[in-house]
Amino acid sequence: MPSITIDTSQLTFPLVAVSRDGSGAGAGNSPWDGLVDGAAVPPPQVALPAGTGYRLRLGDGTTAAVTFDVREDGTLDFAPEHDAFLDGRGGHHLTVRGVPVTIDARALDHPLTPELPGAGRCPRTASTSCSCCPPRPTGCWSRRAPPSAPSPSPSHPTDRSSSP
Repeated sequence: MPSITIDTSQLTFPLVAVSRDGSGAGAGNSPWDGLVDGAAVPPPQVALPAGTGYRLRLGDGTTAAVTFDVREDGTLDFAPEHDAFLDGRGGHHLTVRGVPVTIDARALDHPLTPELPGAGRCPRTASTSCSCCPPRPTGCWSRRAPPSAPSPSPSHPTDRSSSP
């Protein structure tokens, strides 16, 4: 079974898991189960059989909106549209560069906290920049929402809120 190196050191939040079904689930029941720190030196290696449709599960439990394949010869392949934030096609080392994201919370009267492990609140005095792997829906928690706030919907993932 080929070993693929997963390098997420360029991401602000580098914890990821790899799976074919998007769950990234390991043997236990912990939300951290199966996660590797792709910023470790040396980067972790994951044994993956040849196959298509591998996905990265991000540290917050969401699944990245990218897939990659492991060919029969053990090398990586992924769609050309992912070249903007992935490197490693034809090799055994997947580098996830991510995309730049800037959060400007200066006009808010309450803080925002990205839904990622280790993320602190975004200051209201300046914008915050990070590099993230493009996820399927994501959001920030607003701590000033009324208790009757609607639950999040897939079409509006940033509408998530919680009561104080």
